[in-house]
Amino acid sequence: MDDSQSVWSADSQAAERFIKDWDNFQQEISKDFQVDRFYFANEVSDSSSNFSGNKTNLSAIIAHANSKFNHQRNGLIVLASDGLYNAGANPLFYTPNNDIPLATVVLGDSNRRKDIVLKEVNHNSIVFLLNSFGINVQIQAFGFKGKQTTVRLLHNNNEIATKNIVFNNTNDYITLDFVADATKAGYQRYSVVVDGLSEELTLSNNRKDFYIDVIDEREKILLIYHAPHPDIAAISRALENNKNYEVKAVWSKQITTKIVEEAGLIIGHQFPNSSVQDKSLFQNIQNKKIPFCYILGSQSPIEQLHTHLPGVRIMRRNQNWNDAQAAINNNFTAFSFSEAFLKQLSQLPPLKTPFGNYNLPSTFEPVFTQKINNIATEYPLISVQLNTAHRVGAIWGEGIWRWSMFDITENQDNMLFSELINKLARLLMVQENKQNFRVYPIKNIFEEQEKIKIIGEIYDKNFEPVAEADIAIIIKNEEGFEFPFTLKKDGNSYSLDAGTLPQGYYTFTAKVSNLTGYAKVSGGFLINPLQIELTNLQNNTELLQNWSAKTNAPSYFNYNFFELKEFLYNDTRLSNSIKNKYTKKELVSFKWVLLILILLFSAEWFLRKWEGHY
Repeated sequence: MDDSQSVWSADSQAAERFIKDWDNFQQEISKDFQVDRFYFANEVSDSSSNFSGNKTNLSAIIAHANSKFNHQRNGLIVLASDGLYNAGANPLFYTPNNDIPLATVVLGDSNRRKDIVLKEVNHNSIVFLLNSFGINVQIQAFGFKGKQTTVRLLHNNNEIATKNIVFNNTNDYITLDFVADATKAGYQRYSVVVDGLSEELTLSNNRKDFYIDVIDEREKILLIYHAPHPDIAAISRALENNKNYEVKAVWSKQITTKIVEEAGLIIGHQFPNSSVQDKSLFQNIQNKKIPFCYILGSQSPIEQLHTHLPGVRIMRRNQNWNDAQAAINNNFTAFSFSEAFLKQLSQLPPLKTPFGNYNLPSTFEPVFTQKINNIATEYPLISVQLNTAHRVGAIWGEGIWRWSMFDITENQDNMLFSELINKLARLLMVQENKQNFRVYPIKNIFEEQEKIKIIGEIYDKNFEPVAEADIAIIIKNEEGFEFPFTLKKDGNSYSLDAGTLPQGYYTFTAKVSNLTGYAKVSGGFLINPLQIELTNLQNNTELLQNWSAKTNAPSYFNYNFFELKEFLYNDTRLSNSIKNKYTKKELVSFKWVLLILILLFSAEWFLRKWEGHY
């Protein structure tokens, strides 16, 4: 039986009546059939959730049936549903194994009743503090031609904007836009509400809640150059596609210590050179351990690289340059590339790299190596140094702007080039976490009714896992209510399954109660509302009919259990099953047989003695 929200929302009274009829039907046929009963929404279960399922996966029924009843050839599936699915695959591509028939009972309402449905609310998931952002709202209404209503935008349940709309057609679809200001940092709850009208089927689909992460500062990326170059423009464009970054390109002679120290990542195009100013600035970058990416070019002091990048030496030959294409390093695992990027890699134009021998410390790991005249070499083309206190990357040649132009020519955008540059930037900016006590959710954003799982890690001074810690955690919702839990030992770490929680933004604090030397840790996670079950309440009878027809089984309307029973008792594919069971028992376990044997042996002994043969 379909246990999702759409069945109840379409007609709650009919759903209540159906449950009683469904129970009676099961009791009646249980006299002659072995009956197994299941409920389903997003997955199949033995128990009902009282129509609270927020997703419907019809294909999960077949997967469950094929797994549970794989060896049975005389079964039947009776499915009661409204035929509306929003998860999993199209059920028409799936039928039960062993030619088991699938009969359907249509629930819900096939009539188009008066209703206003808030179909979609489109918005950015991340915006920056004090910036404006747009919200696109899509509304469908049936049966309210000429009627007017109001659409409201709420922030934390406080109204911040309204718009009046009029439905001009019986079946009308209206799109409108709101603009809001991000005035507070953190996850902010917004809601769009359409005022209800009389005779509406349900008001539960007139509202959608959503959350936007308002961040108060973008990560600053500084590009330093000695002379204008298309490499700088291409890299800058690729990084500016990421709204989390604030990108600034500055001429080296205008650089100040303050600009350098504010950066989260510095990309130096042929910077630093051998000048005193460059050496001083780069020394500051090293002291502050600001992630740095060096782009080598024709104006770079190649013979003096070791003074800026310790251990790096390129022994040039005749001051010549190579045309070097990129070859992937299959041993590089810090991040991966999309299939589309890898497919395009061999076609990318070459970079201009110094001709000579490259000696790099083992801490430098190549992302790409150089392919010269279609011959793969071990010389690095792009590499990173991650296992040191100062994260450094290097592009050992100039002309990477041609990769961006090739991407635009081939794909009409530079998304694949942006993929490379953004992943490289993110890798260099990620700082390794050396905390000896960490607590974090398995992901930052959960869906409503999804189980919340939190992991804890605790280490001693040698960074070995601690096995005997007692970790207490308090989860707090937006209203300030607290939920205390304890993390349980799970292998070398600790874990918590907090179950399901209502939608909203939650914060948590965790502490070690039985050991000293560990500071409290904190964090947060978001539970997004899931409202897709209410966007369509008109049942899909055609899908259920076609699904049953594929298995040569009927589909019934109006809870016609009488005809369904007739089908059950008359379908020749259903037959009695005979099961034989063999067991072995020791003879001594049958006391009456043992008693008879004793009597017989005693009688024989008596007769022999009486006849004198003993």
